[in-house]
Amino acid sequence: MREPWQDERPTTAHCKVEHKWSAWSADRDTWLGCEGGEGFLAALAALGTEGESLTIDVTSRKESRHGSIIITGEADEPVADASGVRLPGKLYAKGYFADCWDEIDGIASTLGVDAELLYDSDAIPRAMQCDGPGVVVDVNVEATSVDELLAKIDECEAELLKRSAQEWEFVEGIYQK
Repeated sequence: MREPWQDERPTTAHCKVEHKWSAWSADRDTWLGCEGGEGFLAALAALGTEGESLTIDVTSRKESRHGSIIITGEADEPVADASGVRLPGKLYAKGYFADCWDEIDGIASTLGVDAELLYDSDAIPRAMQCDGPGVVVDVNVEATSVDELLAKIDECEAELLKRSAQEWEFVEGIYQK
């Protein structure tokens, strides 16, 4: 059985948001303080009927992280969030977060090794969302409120940071002199 977020739906709204340090936040006030955040919250609040979707592209101005997430709703049992906004009974989010590393030459310089050692190395994670070295985490969550949705997606970015740190530690263990 296909889940509601697996359906191909036209995007009703598309937002681009740039945070300072992270790509996502569980805190609504943080969204209000970043470029495009207020528009995202307004578009999310307007997501009220089945078949509508919201695509959000997020970036971090100070870090090398970004993501793209599609949020949809299922209108079986609409609910109201804490601010009284009527929302679908369930919200679904799917997409990804990516932590893009330096190019191979930069990684080699950081590690103190010849870049030729790294170009064909299977130890360096690569991600097509980064066009080179990097780590990706899929987002695939469901929630019954905006706050729950924001928190669950925030957990996905936290997982990205954890995996990226683990991958970097692995690479350092192999190559660092």
